[in-house]
Amino acid sequence: TGHFQSVAVERHELAEGYRLVFNIQEVAILDEIRFVGNRKLRRGKLLKTIQAKERSPLQDFALKLDAQAIEDAYREKGYPFVEVSAKTVFKEGKLAAVYTISEGPKTRIKSITFVGRHAFSRRELLKIMRTKRRRLIWLGGKYDALALELDAVHVRQKYQTAGWLDATVAKKLDYSDDKSDIYITLFI
Repeated sequence: TGHFQSVAVERHELAEGYRLVFNIQEVAILDEIRFVGNRKLRRGKLLKTIQAKERSPLQDFALKLDAQAIEDAYREKGYPFVEVSAKTVFKEGKLAAVYTISEGPKTRIKSITFVGRHAFSRRELLKIMRTKRRRLIWLGGKYDALALELDAVHVRQKYQTAGWLDATVAKKLDYSDDKSDIYITLFI
């Protein structure tokens, strides 16, 4: 049912029969969820992101999964250097889950460079990519590692479809000193 951490049965033989002892360890009930260091994602968004709920049983593995889910939510918003740690604190008879978030800088794509492209123009290659460089302060340029990986596959497929069957695409990422800008180079 998810309400017990472990259940063990001990059988003791007695002259008049057996005595069974059930050792039951309940799963702790979570009283409070706290987030420390979250400036860019609000508490409500983070609560929707995690599995743990207040006044519900807390499984040991849930904290690690929730920390990963929080990191994924930050990465979707352009914070690739986010780090989240999770721990439980038992104070005054209350159990709290505490997620400590180190957001790191928001990273924007400053440039995308192609090295070794001869068959297609830069514009043609950028057109098939989901990854875009920042155009204005508020428009575009969000870094998504998975999208860039898929973009590299799409570029390779474009070359292979056009007859360059042995085409490969490698990528290199360079960051500004404060890690707020990323410079992407694709080697074809």
